[in-house]
Amino acid sequence: MIHHVHIAGAGIAGLFMALCLQQQGVAFTLYEQSPDISYNEVGLGLSSNVFPILDKLGLLASTRLLGDDILHFRFADKQLEPVKEFALHAPALSINRKQFHQLLYRHLDKSNLKLNTRFPLSHTVGSNEIIIGADGIHSAIRGRMYSGIPIRSSGQVLWRGIACMPLPEEFKQSYFDIIGGNMRFAIVHIRGNHYSWYAITEGSTDKVIVPSAAARQMLMKLFSHYHPVVNMIIHATDNIYCNYLQDIKPSDRRVPWFQDNTVLMGDAIHPATPNLANGACLAIEDAFVLSRLMQQHIGGSFDSIFSQYQQLREEKVNRIVQQSWYLGKLMHQPNRMLDKAMIMGTRLTPAFLFKKIYAPVLHTGYKSLMSAEVI
Repeated sequence: MIHHVHIAGAGIAGLFMALCLQQQGVAFTLYEQSPDISYNEVGLGLSSNVFPILDKLGLLASTRLLGDDILHFRFADKQLEPVKEFALHAPALSINRKQFHQLLYRHLDKSNLKLNTRFPLSHTVGSNEIIIGADGIHSAIRGRMYSGIPIRSSGQVLWRGIACMPLPEEFKQSYFDIIGGNMRFAIVHIRGNHYSWYAITEGSTDKVIVPSAAARQMLMKLFSHYHPVVNMIIHATDNIYCNYLQDIKPSDRRVPWFQDNTVLMGDAIHPATPNLANGACLAIEDAFVLSRLMQQHIGGSFDSIFSQYQQLREEKVNRIVQQSWYLGKLMHQPNRMLDKAMIMGTRLTPAFLFKKIYAPVLHTGYKSLMSAEVI
């Protein structure tokens, strides 16, 4: 019998795990080192495979109110001339990440939350207690378990924000990915006149905070030769955030995701670059699968629960991490001839092959857990 669960990290992975346990009536404590629960105001994509999970927790209807369906994916060149367009087989939901975080937080029993508190690594827990590391790519929990797993650097910087401004009808319910010139700029409709966007450039801002005003000026200069709508969106953005793109190569973490009574989830064990826009979905799936296995194997050993969890999740997350990495590298070509070849290749690639690239996102592998009722 599981007496208590300690969750390190109150990002989407940790919050969602807490809500799953809360629904099942399992005692837990959620530790967050920040003084409050907050998140940057950036875009977030939710693929349709997590909708049933959100529905199980009674969150689907309220989540849908935060954004709109994305029905079309459009590759375009610097002047927004079409390169490739296709309809999505299953619509994705585009929302404001900060609002989604706030939604999860509102449903949390705050008496189980410890803010401004790191999970104490020296803390000894009982034999019937579990520690869950949901503390991100630089996970202290993972570091305690495995000190030698390297973080892979992409050499790319992600810039993000949300703008409110009217755009032509073709931008509604669409994901525009502007490619070429060893940079990318994507525009994704959220709802009404709200659009999330991101830019990917070469370089590093690791551990460097770039003020929004400086970032805005730099990006507007960098994209000055693009279609005017790009600079209009950058100019209309109040807060711009930047991150250095990193992940962990699957072959560098061929280890159990668990040790004794400790288990890892989300970016703490399988961080991915955002080229398939699926990091939050992977975290949500991790939380659902792990919590359901804990529920179904009340008297089972932790090793049995955790090994089944890893078995159900590892193949999918490895494919997404690798495909996301390769897609990010493919779309950034420093050589002009290779850049032109990339755009031509994108134009000539049949739509069904692009859908095949995104197919692993929709794969679940845990249908039997979906039918299980909460005790």
